[in-house]
Amino acid sequence: MYNYAENSTGGARSTAQNILTYAENSHFCDCMHSDDSTNAKMGGTSLGNSLNRIYGLEITATPNPARVYVAFNYQLPESKPEGIISISDMAGKEIQRFAVSGKQGQYVWDTREIKSGVYICTLSAGKLVASKKLIVK
Repeated sequence: MYNYAENSTGGARSTAQNILTYAENSHFCDCMHSDDSTNAKMGGTSLGNSLNRIYGLEITATPNPARVYVAFNYQLPESKPEGIISISDMAGKEIQRFAVSGKQGQYVWDTREIKSGVYICTLSAGKLVASKKLIVK
């Protein structure tokens, strides 16, 4: 299954990634990577999460799974007090985007009109990016 998720293309790749994301809490990112060594765009890895904490970038989503709403609690680096929370489906299509500001805060998103499924919520501030899996029921 991992071979299809990592090495195939099209529907087989998407289906394998979705199954592994749901069943094994795996995360697959088709992100473009930068040569900049200070770039913490490694969402999902322990190294990426550690770098994000060092730079002051964090996001949580509660409750998860969500039915009616989800509260995104975020922390932004002091050097980047403005950021974007984006919500994407498992195919990578962005379905919602919110601007956030301040060192830390909370953004509440109404999920009653959102299809059930697995989504990726991403907090970005400059070159820093942190991602979490979100399930909407």
